[in-house]
Amino acid sequence: MKIIDFQHKWKNNRLPDVVEPHITLKAQGGLTSDEEWLQKVKEVCYNFHPFEITLDKPKFFGNEILYLSASSSELYKLHNSIV
Repeated sequence: MKIIDFQHKWKNNRLPDVVEPHITLKAQGGLTSDEEWLQKVKEVCYNFHPFEITLDKPKFFGNEILYLSASSSELYKLHNSIV
C-alpha cells in the first residue's frame, strides 16, 4: 500500500492502473507464446517456502524505469529455480 500511495503522488501517472507492485524474477525474453512453461513456474512457486525480502535503495533500469531494489538469498534461489 505504501508503494501504491507513493505512485499516486504524481498526477498523470497511470502505472497503478496498469500493473501492481511486483518483483520481476525473470525477464520476458525466451518465454514462448504457447505458455507451456507457465505450469512449471507455478509448480516451482507452489513448492517454494515463503521467505522475507529487504527493499533497498531506488535504482534505474535504463533511463525511464525507476524501481526499488530488493535482496534476499531466497529470492536468488527462487530465480535460479524458475530459470
